[in-house]
Amino acid sequence: FIPYICVSRIGLGSGLLSFFLSQVDEVKNIYLEVRKNNTKAIYFYEKFAFCVISQSDDKYMLKKEL
Repeated sequence: FIPYICVSRIGLGSGLLSFFLSQVDEVKNIYLEVRKNNTKAIYFYEKFAFCVISQSDDKYMLKKEL
């Protein structure tokens, strides 16, 4: 469980997420929550093939199948 990650716009987030995804061998799915108004984060995760699977009043639940 990782509660929050915040990175700048110089590619650290992409590198961090790419590394994380390369290290998870026995994981079948990854879930995360993103606030609906955080359009930059939603776009970022969609580039890594995360898809919205549900929503609440202020958040989306995203999923990536590995």
